Amino acid sequence: SLLTELAWTKQGDAYVLPVGRDRITLSSDLIGEWWVRGVVGGKPVEIAAQNLAGAFNCADGLVLQSGTPKILLARESRWREAGPSDPQIKLCNKF
Repeated sequence: SLLTELAWTKQGDAYVLPVGRDRITLSSDLIGEWWVRGVVGGKPVEIAAQNLAGAFNCADGLVLQSGTPKILLARESRWREAGPSDPQIKLCNKF
């Protein structure tokens, strides 16, 4: 979505973003109100937003304030496009 710089994944009518071992979800209810729900920084989150843009804004702020480096979450991060490097492959083969 163009409403966010983070790598949210659309799942049905909702959006999901893994944050380390946690995850956060954006979904709308029957009256069209959007909800930010999940766990960020080990703390449960449940916040209402008037629209999808507001939900993304709220969720992105919470996630980035949690201390997770933006490069791990950004949609445009170079590592999302490139495959593993030779040193990374060699390290994996050791394990």
